[in-house]
Amino acid sequence: MKNFFTTVTALLGLGAIAAIPFLPTEGVQAGTKPAVSEMLKQQPLSNSVSLEQKMLPIQILKSKIQPKPIYTPKSKSPSIMDAINSRNAEVIQARSDRGWTYLFTPDYLGQKIHVRVASATGNGALNNTTTDKAEIATPNCNPNSVVATQSTLYVACNKETGNGDRILTYDISNITQPTLSKTINSNQFNSLIALALDQDGNLWVSSYGNGKIARISSSSLASASPQVDKALASSPAEPTGIAFDPDGSLWAASTYSNGLVVNISAADLNKSGLDIDANPRYCISKSISGCNPVASTFDFPEGIAVLNGTIWVANNGGDHPGHKMTALQVSNSQLTVKQTVGSSPGNPFSCPGGLFADGTDLYINDQSFGLSNTGCGSNDGKATADGVIKYGGGNLSSTPTVFKGTTSRPGFGGIALLKIQ
Repeated sequence: MKNFFTTVTALLGLGAIAAIPFLPTEGVQAGTKPAVSEMLKQQPLSNSVSLEQKMLPIQILKSKIQPKPIYTPKSKSPSIMDAINSRNAEVIQARSDRGWTYLFTPDYLGQKIHVRVASATGNGALNNTTTDKAEIATPNCNPNSVVATQSTLYVACNKETGNGDRILTYDISNITQPTLSKTINSNQFNSLIALALDQDGNLWVSSYGNGKIARISSSSLASASPQVDKALASSPAEPTGIAFDPDGSLWAASTYSNGLVVNISAADLNKSGLDIDANPRYCISKSISGCNPVASTFDFPEGIAVLNGTIWVANNGGDHPGHKMTALQVSNSQLTVKQTVGSSPGNPFSCPGGLFADGTDLYINDQSFGLSNTGCGSNDGKATADGVIKYGGGNLSSTPTVFKGTTSRPGFGGIALLKIQ
């Protein structure tokens, strides 16, 4: 494998997209139904993590600068990123690229971030003919997920190819000349998957290998040497995608025991200390005792996103096309299945992975877009096979906008969409 350090050559009108690998795992033996409390303490088997992994927590960020924070708990309209960038509005300087939209796409094996752009002309709207304009090298880092604010790009590096788990922090205040400003290391990291920012600007990361979801506080992120200040222990085990609800709670997907989704309350997230025991407020699974049992609900769930009260989960399938999206909802204090979309591989997607909702639309990272016969692991390395699919209003029965991928190793990960305000 070659390590790259490619100088960013982004010109006017760049866009950006991001990708992440998932992590295959083995389920529990048939017939076993561990209790929720046991599930929270269950550690994944060491052989459940394979060398070829990809997890796609998609992150699409839509920022709006306001004089005061616009985040309102339980509101369906403002996004988490609206709140973060509004809170930090005083530190964002006037930029020559105001109105531009950037799309960052991690290239897992290529060790770089592909950058696309749409300039202010046309209101910064990305279209499906936009191509890569630049690259950001991530030497000795296999980027698995990306999330961005108006001035900072965070990149989760996954250890599975031997390069180590860490989070890279890039200063993108001048996006044509991004600067690697900090590296975050922690003994709490073990096979990093997804990144997410809460409404207070705290950075959260799912650590698949040790069953933890760790946090770096906003104040620590601003320091010279950011440190993990808390971690949710096995909540759930083998966490993949993570996303925040407008009420401040955390949704997490997991491949453990044939797949499950849990919700951790804001109160539990606010507990202090490492290795916090967090009991799920809501839980749905095929075989976990204490969760709402729904047969055949998930097939290697990866990405998760919240849009207008609906919790969307991507069923990747792992070594085969999962080709389905599952919509969940909270009804009568219980998490239930609302809808399932996807009739067969390639109709409309094959290997949906990372997801992100910007408060208006739903974005799906399909690792093998338009292919009916493909694996979702080691067999998806076709430069034209991956794509990000945008559904307006989260209506999956509508005609989507498709942004085809151009990575040398497509389909690995979370998407970061950033509009400069």
